[in-house]
Amino acid sequence: MEVRFHNISISAHITVKDETNIKTELPTLTNTVKMTAIRMNTKKNIVKKEILRNVSGVLKPGTMTLVLGQPGSGKSSLLKVLGGRFPTTKRVHIDGEVTYNGTSQDKFGARLPQFVSYVDQHDKHFPTLTVKETLEFANACTGANLSKREEKLYSHGTDAQNQAAVDVLRTTYQHYPNIMIQQLGLENCQNNIMGNAMVRGVSGGERKRVTTGEMAFGNKFVLLMDEISTGLDSAATFDIISTQHSLAKTLKKTVMISLLQPSPEVFALFDDVILLNDGYVMYHGPRAQVLGYFESLGFKCPANRDVADFLLDLGTNKQYQYEDGIRGEILLNGYPATELAIRRATGYCEQMDIHSDASTFREALTFSAFLRQDADVPDNQKYDSVNECLDLLDLHPIADHIIRGSSTEQMKRLTIGVELAAQPSVLFLDEPTSGLDARSAKLIMDGVRKVADTGRTIVCTIHQPSVMVFSVFDSLLLLKRGGEMVFFGDLGANASNLVKYFESIDGVTQLEEGCNPASWMLEVIGAGVGSDIDAKTDFVAMFKASTQYLKLEEDLDQEGYNGVDTDKIKDKSAERG
Repeated sequence: MEVRFHNISISAHITVKDETNIKTELPTLTNTVKMTAIRMNTKKNIVKKEILRNVSGVLKPGTMTLVLGQPGSGKSSLLKVLGGRFPTTKRVHIDGEVTYNGTSQDKFGARLPQFVSYVDQHDKHFPTLTVKETLEFANACTGANLSKREEKLYSHGTDAQNQAAVDVLRTTYQHYPNIMIQQLGLENCQNNIMGNAMVRGVSGGERKRVTTGEMAFGNKFVLLMDEISTGLDSAATFDIISTQHSLAKTLKKTVMISLLQPSPEVFALFDDVILLNDGYVMYHGPRAQVLGYFESLGFKCPANRDVADFLLDLGTNKQYQYEDGIRGEILLNGYPATELAIRRATGYCEQMDIHSDASTFREALTFSAFLRQDADVPDNQKYDSVNECLDLLDLHPIADHIIRGSSTEQMKRLTIGVELAAQPSVLFLDEPTSGLDARSAKLIMDGVRKVADTGRTIVCTIHQPSVMVFSVFDSLLLLKRGGEMVFFGDLGANASNLVKYFESIDGVTQLEEGCNPASWMLEVIGAGVGSDIDAKTDFVAMFKASTQYLKLEEDLDQEGYNGVDTDKIKDKSAERG
């Protein structure tokens, strides 16, 4: 039986308690009577609550549909509406249309439970009946024998075939309670009473399985099950869902189940998924395509994460954890920067200087060169690269010294050298001057400048650069809090381009003579504690409207850089010399 539901909306007018003018007093008899009189004379505060909002979908015969959602998202309400069991009062308003094989739900009337079965999430049983008696009673109420309608369904063969089919079905119906006990794993407790809060009986998980079993009797075409895994372990849940999967595929039943925490094995048994959040449908479609759909929206399921848990978290504040970490495009010489290309072409120097204390500086560089350079590179070239690192970073005087006991500045130069020995084209430095005095920081950056003059690209982060250190850099990428870009471009001589750009903005304090441009720019954009600039100034928008940004866009539109202009590098080195 195909089930279609179109624009299902449920709203309810509920009365909420108005506690704005109610004072908390001692629960004496007088106060209780007084507060009751106040509540009776107080105007009721009625609000409208939306339970489902324009929910539409199709349930095909022979398919299993999983309904997921946080508590209060409308899962139970949707199942009750499809099963014709949602309570209607004058305060509850239901819109939309539900059809079964094209026939409206209203035309079925009281006959709908003959075709549609609904398993409630609450377990209600006669406490003094045993498990077997409960299932036998349910089987008897739904018709333990074949009806005339069912006999006609199996009367499309010869007389002998029809009679054999009817005999098999009658025998099956007579023993159906025992079959259900075996399928649900209730053999050990079939003679135990159900029990309740006052009478001790079966456990909560066994009671839930009995609820599932008693609603499975009768030749129903549609099975609606609401949170049937409550109180069950993962193995029992898998067995029950697997049984329903077999019934759906073999007898072409339409099965719709809501679960709170389905395991990956249980999740894989379903064909379709409906994801609800606050009454809205976030997804309705094939289970195999749900991850691809949300990945196209920017939400990627992490590795070793259950898909069902990932989908449930999308409706909470945790959804930001699953947003794709890197967006945009990264190119190396005009070509997409794959993970392998980045590892081969780049080096990264961390803030922490971790080395083998018993080695010498030369041994550490040699070890890095032989370990990280390709095996096809001759050994003499690897030794040449070690000597190059010693020259560029001025490590020759201490090349044969033991690393243990070296100063912070020497350790920092060795960290850069270890990465440089791999011969990277791009070198990333994470705060190389942290913990150093002005002289040591200048020595480090002079060595980095020499590395850049050899044609390598250097990307460096520094928090507190001095004027001398700041003058070493050619260009600047300035970020404000939140990771937004407020400047990118050439610094110019003595940071003249940077100063000229910010001084052209209204309200920016002019750079005083003798001040550090690096400290001044941070105060301008609001990084400092006592910034004079108006907090309403949008430096991000101003940069996007500037000529610096247009130049950046033009550079990005050009083809990738595919060579090293050695003459230009030599000229720059001569100018700095």
